[in-house]
Amino acid sequence: MDTKVLNYRVIIEPDVYSGSGKPCYLAYTSALDVADNGDTIEEAIVHITEAIRCRIDALMVAGEPVPSPEDPSSTVVVTTAKVSIPKSYPFAFA
Repeated sequence: MDTKVLNYRVIIEPDVYSGSGKPCYLAYTSALDVADNGDTIEEAIVHITEAIRCRIDALMVAGEPVPSPEDPSSTVVVTTAKVSIPKSYPFAFA
């Protein structure tokens, strides 16, 4: 059987588990509206990959079209911006 490889963009962010407040990583892909998490980045990648497979399998069983991955030319860049504030000024983490 011929197959096609689909390369979906996955975004991973630090998060906390609901209920326990334990730190984790949230992984999601907007093209399929799928998300999952894991204790580590590697675990989150394993979980989101399985969630993507499950979503695509469900779409195929239902006879629905599989959304194509985002256009690689519309790459999203995630970075940080360094700013300085006085050491004595209070700040809080969101």
